[in-house]
Amino acid sequence: MSRKLPKVFTIDSGTDVLRLIAKTVKSKSFELHEWTILVPTRRAARELKRVFQIEAGPKSLMLPVINPIGDLDEDLLDQLQREDLPEAISDRGLVFLIYELVKSWAATSASALAQDVNLHRLKAMGLAESLAQLQKQIKTEETSFENLDSVYDGRPELAYHREAILEVLNLLHEGLPALLQREEKIIAAERRNLLIRREARRIATGQHKGPILAAGSTGTNPATTELLKAIAYYDQGLVVLPGFDRLMADEEWLQLQPTHPQYGLSRLILALEVARDEIEPLGENSSKRLWLASEMLRPGETTDKWKDVVKGHAADYADALKGVDLAEADNRHIEARMIALAMREALNTPNKTAALITPDRDLSLRVKAELQRWNIVINDTAGEPLSRYGLASLMIAISESVIANFSAETLVALLHHRDFNLSGAKQINSLLEMVVIRGQSYADDIATLRHRLQRARLEFDKSPRHAPSFITRMPESSWTELTVLVTKLEAILKPCANVEVKDFATQLTTLMQVIETVSSDADYSLPENQIYEEVLLALQADAPYAPALTLAETAVILCQALRRESFRAASDAHPRLAIYGLPEARMMRADLVILGGLNEGRWPEPADPGPWLNRSMREKFKLAQPERMIGLTAHDFVEAFAQPNVLLTWSAKDAQGPIGPSRWLLRLKMLAQGFGQEPKHFGKHHLNALAKAIDAAPEFKPHAMPRPMPALELRPKHFSVTDIETLNRDAYSIYARKILKLNPVKRLRDETGDAALRGTIVHEALQHWNQRQPHVLSPHALEWLIAEGAKAHQPVIDDPEVQFFWIERFRRFAVWMAASEPQLRASAAEVFAERRGKSEIKIGENTYSLTGIADRIDILNDGTARLIDYKTGLSSIPTLKQVKSGFSPQLTLEARMLERGDFIGVSKLRASELMYILASGAQKQSELKPLNIEADLIEITWEGLVRKLSLFEKITTAYPPRSNLKKVEDRTDYDHLSRHKEWQLAQ
Repeated sequence: MSRKLPKVFTIDSGTDVLRLIAKTVKSKSFELHEWTILVPTRRAARELKRVFQIEAGPKSLMLPVINPIGDLDEDLLDQLQREDLPEAISDRGLVFLIYELVKSWAATSASALAQDVNLHRLKAMGLAESLAQLQKQIKTEETSFENLDSVYDGRPELAYHREAILEVLNLLHEGLPALLQREEKIIAAERRNLLIRREARRIATGQHKGPILAAGSTGTNPATTELLKAIAYYDQGLVVLPGFDRLMADEEWLQLQPTHPQYGLSRLILALEVARDEIEPLGENSSKRLWLASEMLRPGETTDKWKDVVKGHAADYADALKGVDLAEADNRHIEARMIALAMREALNTPNKTAALITPDRDLSLRVKAELQRWNIVINDTAGEPLSRYGLASLMIAISESVIANFSAETLVALLHHRDFNLSGAKQINSLLEMVVIRGQSYADDIATLRHRLQRARLEFDKSPRHAPSFITRMPESSWTELTVLVTKLEAILKPCANVEVKDFATQLTTLMQVIETVSSDADYSLPENQIYEEVLLALQADAPYAPALTLAETAVILCQALRRESFRAASDAHPRLAIYGLPEARMMRADLVILGGLNEGRWPEPADPGPWLNRSMREKFKLAQPERMIGLTAHDFVEAFAQPNVLLTWSAKDAQGPIGPSRWLLRLKMLAQGFGQEPKHFGKHHLNALAKAIDAAPEFKPHAMPRPMPALELRPKHFSVTDIETLNRDAYSIYARKILKLNPVKRLRDETGDAALRGTIVHEALQHWNQRQPHVLSPHALEWLIAEGAKAHQPVIDDPEVQFFWIERFRRFAVWMAASEPQLRASAAEVFAERRGKSEIKIGENTYSLTGIADRIDILNDGTARLIDYKTGLSSIPTLKQVKSGFSPQLTLEARMLERGDFIGVSKLRASELMYILASGAQKQSELKPLNIEADLIEITWEGLVRKLSLFEKITTAYPPRSNLKKVEDRTDYDHLSRHKEWQLAQ
């Protein structure tokens, strides 16, 4: 008795699959509406319906039932008979259940992995995510962790690692089913397989009515294979395989490996019990492109036959390359622009369509951005990340602030978010950034905002002349508005600083309340905000499965959920252009097909077995090897490559460095070399030149070092003694600050700002301490100095860094200073602290003023004076050589001012001693360091100042940058303005 032959057909790669399916269906003796058609994706289902409607023209018709089959990465079948199955648990709910298991396991296991999980709670969530992916794969491929103990070979050196891995995998094998049974749920992949198998049984038992056709599936999963088999043997069923290779020799067919594009189909026809010669073609592609594709991707074990293939096939090779173009880009930016140019060029031909096919989402977004230069909006089937839009974007900004404990970076991002409107005026948000947030270096915490504002006001009040111009111009009302904004922020965001562990629903509600407050006028009717609400509703539905978490952990989960969601913005997308991912591209067709991102590691991606199972373990569990995915993407490549007109693009490098072309391009190149004919433009293309030319600038000639020479009347006539050092070392900074009136913007993280404030506080404490005992050192000197330090620190005492570091450092210094002071007082009759001085210097017709504040002037018993300069930082004290050269002239200039009698309340005195006191209080020991006064040192320094000022009286004297910095690698506040990196190239 002859066996019943299954009805299995194929449509050659490169054929207009959907039109051929429509033609085949209409040619059968059934009414159109009687048909059920299963295709791989929802996109293909929508497109097939459009094809039927186009071919029907103005006539009305009843369409077939067209549904996705539930193949790789597709949603559940909507129309299949569900019967009475348990509901599927959501992906996030599954992660929560596994997280519960992981935490329980970590609390009892002695393994290093368990200890690590106990120390880092977020690692437990990451571990649960990874295990959930593995469990879904196990259920999709319908295997299990039976015989778990047999997966290792028992080598003693692996025993410890083996124990931890087996414990974790056993959570999925024994622990997870119990939790799922408790919740009366099953995994979505398992439910999908049950539905597909029930549909297969329904068809196989004759319960289905009417013809049914399944097209485009490779039967990747066992359940899908069973469904295809049922359809193939059904009296009114047809199975249409995608791109079945009818040219490959049988001996080569038997050597297929998982990385080959035909491997999946070879497993499928084996399961369908159909021979290769029993598969009939629906339509034929006579192009030699199929022959070339088959040769390019022939099994690696048979590539030695290429030398025989090239003999006598030169004409076939030339014919196969008609319509094939290749282009290598210098980088990914140029590649995206090349693709955009090709698409723009296609639009010059009426009715011509073009499509980009790529698995590289980054490349897709780059191409979309490039097309906008021509106001072209393109339809991207994958959509864009929801995290870029509306409330989802704002919630991520809030969540990232919570995760980072309101770091300067995340808080600034939140303040400037387009939907953040707490203050009602973006200008106040900017002031908060510039005045309060920038330049801080201590620990982040929303509770410190008020103290940061108080600190900023204190700095301004104590030293207004050093404040940036935008602060000096601020009215008092702006300070009030800042106080109001900070108060609001603290009230709204302070609950987010809570580190308590609470149930997931409560923590989620906290974050939702924050976003409702800071975006009170948000439009929830917008499509992107509706999707955002759907994500939140889904998370709330999963809350019963979630363990108790901190708010930061909840924020991480929320960010992940929002970033995984896509949003297809409603727009007037161009009808002739499209971007497809690999699953969406199956069965689609365009006049020009661009295969982009053909780099090894992207297309195809590396074969990664995952963190839990190596290849031998996967084989024991009967799981597909990771190379199987390479075979699937290779099949997608062939399907697209076989279309009439294709452009293949790849990049020579990415952000990490050089990258190579895809293995399939290398095989094409090897074949080309065998035929002695390079593929057209291999590695070169006119699009590359065009892409570079779009933004090309004239030949780059770096500017030389700037040497600004402003008009004499614009040049400054007032300097402080510290300005003189800057004038000698980096005159450009004087030009930028005093002539251009430009103040540098503080960095988000900058310890120099804190160092300046700490220096102000220490100087203030020492000033008051010295003023309390101008003539005789008190026996309470140490007590008084500590008290003055506490008083000076009081305005910022609530700052944690001040409490735990600054005060302790000052105390250490105070103990040392009180012990060292008798040595200084032994020769001093009177002490003056923080005395201001001003000298006038006549040069030509101009009068210059030089100001300074002497930290301390000691009137010595012999009628001379000792000048003391406190150094509160950790930088090195100036050397005598630096002072003599004029690069550290502060003390010597102040000594000359003292001799002239220019300090308020101090008589003319000769300075016989100059001294530095290191007052850091850090681990480095504080010290007294006298500066040896050589003959005429003070006079020489003053004469050098006069010469310098006289020099700038000449219009030809410039203000050069970085002329005498201490170190070449030192940075200045105005390096960017002077284009330092550019003029370095010109030297």
